Amino acid sequence: MAREHSLSTSSGTITIAQAQPSDIDIVISILEEAGQWLLERGIYQWLPGSFSRDRIASSLGHSKY
Repeated sequence: MAREHSLSTSSGTITIAQAQPSDIDIVISILEEAGQWLLERGIYQWLPGSFSRDRIASSLGHSKY
């Protein structure tokens, strides 16, 4: 079962939940977008295209908390 947390902001409520294996396409899309944003600012931490589907899939749904 996914753990969820809700946060109230001035724009409304945001609900954050642990990603599940069925969310892999969304997770990769978020990582790619964040990587592109960082790259445009000269930060070479999460390079677009470097996110292995197998590596991401193996970590989805596993919690260390």
